[in-house]
Amino acid sequence: MSFLSPLYAIGLLALALPLILHLIRRTPKGRQLFSTLMFLSSSPPRLTRRSRLDNLLLLLLRGLAVTLLAIAFSRPFFRAAAQLDLSGIRPRRVAIVMDVSASMRRPGMWDAAIKEAHTTIKDLGPVDQVAIIAFDDKVKIELGFPSSSSALLDKGASVEAAKRVLESLEPGWGASDLGAALTTAADTLDSVQDDERSAARLQIVVISDFQEGANLNALQSYSWPASVHVAPRHIAAGDPGNGALTTVDNPEDDEPRVVRVRVSNASDSQRESFQLQWRIGDQPVGDPVEVYAPAGQTRVARMEQPAEEGVDRIVLIGDDADFDNQFFVTPTKRLAATIAIHSDESADDPKGMRFYLERALSDTPRRTIQWRAAGADNDLDLLDVDLAVIVAPLDADQLEHLREFLRDGGDALLVLREPVQESTLVKLFDQEGLTIEEADVTDYAMFGEINFKHSLFSAFANPKFSDFTGIRFWRHRRLMLASEQAVDVVARFDSGDPAVVEGVVDKGRLVVLCSGWHPDDSQLALSSKFVPLMARLLDRRGDRSAIDGQISIGEQIATPQIARDDTTAWAVRQPGGERLDLAASETFFEQTDSPGVYQFIGSELSLPFAVNIAGSESRTEPLDSERLEQLGAKLGESPTYQEQVDRKRQLRDLELERRQSYWRWFLVIAVVLLILETWLGGRLAGEQSNALQGATS
Repeated sequence: MSFLSPLYAIGLLALALPLILHLIRRTPKGRQLFSTLMFLSSSPPRLTRRSRLDNLLLLLLRGLAVTLLAIAFSRPFFRAAAQLDLSGIRPRRVAIVMDVSASMRRPGMWDAAIKEAHTTIKDLGPVDQVAIIAFDDKVKIELGFPSSSSALLDKGASVEAAKRVLESLEPGWGASDLGAALTTAADTLDSVQDDERSAARLQIVVISDFQEGANLNALQSYSWPASVHVAPRHIAAGDPGNGALTTVDNPEDDEPRVVRVRVSNASDSQRESFQLQWRIGDQPVGDPVEVYAPAGQTRVARMEQPAEEGVDRIVLIGDDADFDNQFFVTPTKRLAATIAIHSDESADDPKGMRFYLERALSDTPRRTIQWRAAGADNDLDLLDVDLAVIVAPLDADQLEHLREFLRDGGDALLVLREPVQESTLVKLFDQEGLTIEEADVTDYAMFGEINFKHSLFSAFANPKFSDFTGIRFWRHRRLMLASEQAVDVVARFDSGDPAVVEGVVDKGRLVVLCSGWHPDDSQLALSSKFVPLMARLLDRRGDRSAIDGQISIGEQIATPQIARDDTTAWAVRQPGGERLDLAASETFFEQTDSPGVYQFIGSELSLPFAVNIAGSESRTEPLDSERLEQLGAKLGESPTYQEQVDRKRQLRDLELERRQSYWRWFLVIAVVLLILETWLGGRLAGEQSNALQGATS
């Protein structure tokens, strides 16, 4: 026999209460002293009738009635009358999304994540399927679902495969792209064929610390599938809070060896005092600098770079979450560059191109710029010039000076501001059939095709920076080349016309821009792309190829290029000392998978560059799960196999109990027993009353 509501059986404990109270021997607690009895010895009361049970039949009837009432409320039934039908249980396809970003390196985080993953796998049913997806700044499907045409894996094989994948995973150093991970998992689940989608429950289980710095951009334009639900599994750090550091540009040009360090403290941090110290590897250099940064605030400290060779990092001391407590730096080297600009414009005219160019290529702590301007009536002095920018038309003498500059290996930028510059370009490219005319632009033109492998645009190769559609060109010149094979068309307008062209002139390189960046021609100078684009023109020379700026884990780095026809095969020395040889055809280095100082090694040149953890990864405050719902993700959990079995068993038991209805018979018998108990109790009470009256008479 089984019970639908077995908790009501607790009522059987009421049987013991009258019996226990009846058998307890209690001595009267109250005492009253009488002076007349003080010389008499006391004797305890006799409890002979309390020490035995009277009217056993009456007690038995009452206990049996209580028992039947408790059993009736427990709703008894017999399961042997029907077998459990499991044919209607829907299988689940579960995608376990594991966060392997750098923030999961905090103490205890990864062990807790693996434990949670094993718990999820343990809940799989015999017809469930599992996939494992790992993500940091990249998303990788470590274990996929079996295809619809293949035989499904049995639970044992699927579980063992998942466990092996989990054993091979470990947190890396990349940032957290949670949005891309969710969209990838949703696409993987939603790619099931229609007949399987209707039968299976589609579930994403995300095991992550859900940090505030996670990238959710991929969700903004994604249409979330209605049948896919997300179950967040938040892994919390034992010691909340996190301190992080990064460097900022030093505006004090007269102190090139001073490094300004920004220390940020998380809003949930329990620490406020930190120290900064220079190090060579693990060896401290100099005295530490005290920094006080309250929770949720940022402080900037000034640190002078030591004179010792080999100093490669700044360390934050006093933070338990030490995954981001090192910031790697390369030796500060201030370079000097000379730019010659041939233009009739004033440097203070906001309608001219010179105004924007001089502000884009201004002095920085690592570079000083010397400008050399020449008008249409002046000689074009290109001696010891690093970059020549030609905006105004050239006369014969000026054109000859430019050709000599390019012949000696110089770099020049020619802006086609007017079609009259056609003759200049024909002579430089040596293409007689080359023509230039004003393009017919309706509304505006945009960049339609860009070669991001070219060194000029390589800094924008990352998908986060490769969108140029926001730059509108009101006017541009249509360049019709006699032969495109002789030049490199780096970018085209959406009409297909060349926008940026590079050609080789003897040993030099000539870049041609078919539109100006001033307001009359385009919005290029107002775009965030303008400054790095102009900087790439200046920094492509071999002696200025030092990698500047803050490079994050996972970013690809353009290999240095000393000359236009350079075929040098570079090697890269990684932070651990390993040497990685690159083929001469490789224009990018992509294995920036750990923080530290890397070094490009050439035949006569060595260029160091530092790679650090992305700043967003240090924002470890917990992310509100409502943000995911606001971006379209549907939160919820589908029932597990065991939960579905328990639910079907409960429905079956309810149906069996409803059919059998034994509880009614127990109630009827209990009522009969209570009537009998009432009759018997009344009879016994009458007999005792008669006996008492006979004794008194």
